[in-house]
Amino acid sequence: MTYVDLLRKVLLQGVPVENALDFLRDAGASPLEAAVAVHIVTGTELADARKLVEISQAWKAPRPRPAPTVAAEPSVGHYGRSGRGSHSVLAHLLAVQSARPSAQPQGG
Repeated sequence: MTYVDLLRKVLLQGVPVENALDFLRDAGASPLEAAVAVHIVTGTELADARKLVEISQAWKAPRPRPAPTVAAEPSVGHYGRSGRGSHSVLAHLLAVQSARPSAQPQGG
């Protein structure tokens, strides 16, 4: 869906143009792309559309970032995920080797 299509869809729902610009911003449109969409959909002059975008509140503040997801505890052997490098892997390998029976034949 293009920004023009999105703007048309939002305006058909009765949303004012000033509020519809928030939908364009949330969709990733730059101020210039939003102005071009307003120009095409409403038929206003491009300069007037740019002025409307400029005075709108849509691009006044930074875009909110999604909350970071908390990573699950990494599995043993996933290199680089624990933040401890090889230490998290070596301890596991030593424990596994000591738990296994010796492969060397017993003398006797």
